[in-house]
Amino acid sequence: TGEQIDVLNEMGTQQHAVSEIPASVASLQTALALAIKIGDLRGEARSHANLAGAFLALADYPRTLEHYQRALALWKDLGDPLEQGRVLYGMGLFYRDRGDLDTALRSLSAALPLRRASDDAQGVLHTLVALANVHQGRGEMAQASDCLQQALDLSRSVGDEGKAVVLSTVA
Repeated sequence: TGEQIDVLNEMGTQQHAVSEIPASVASLQTALALAIKIGDLRGEARSHANLAGAFLALADYPRTLEHYQRALALWKDLGDPLEQGRVLYGMGLFYRDRGDLDTALRSLSAALPLRRASDDAQGVLHTLVALANVHQGRGEMAQASDCLQQALDLSRSVGDEGKAVVLSTVA
């Protein structure tokens, strides 16, 4: 059932948080199989997104991307811009951390309007900071500065945590 899928996804997320990655993968794969079996597209998309994170922790990059791409396709089919933005953000960080700044820029740039449209202020803030990092890595200092200024402006509305995110980038 949908509740079982939610519990398994939460269990997998908690296992990941305490570095029990093989157990996390097992829980998430069980959630995915159950979601597919009963036709729960939201559960399937969530399981794929969570599996992407687990495989990233295992440095299994092909499987990370495979699960990110499947999650993104499902969230698009479901018409959920918030979740699409979250997955694109994750993909952007993945590509940034692997040094593929062009693809990171495309992913993060696609995530930003989705997160804005979803009124996800924290998500917008984190995406702007990640975009600033990518622009900086590409030597595009004016664009990096613009992203950081937007993030700083937004941080005033999300409180101290938002300011900390921005300030940690410029420190």
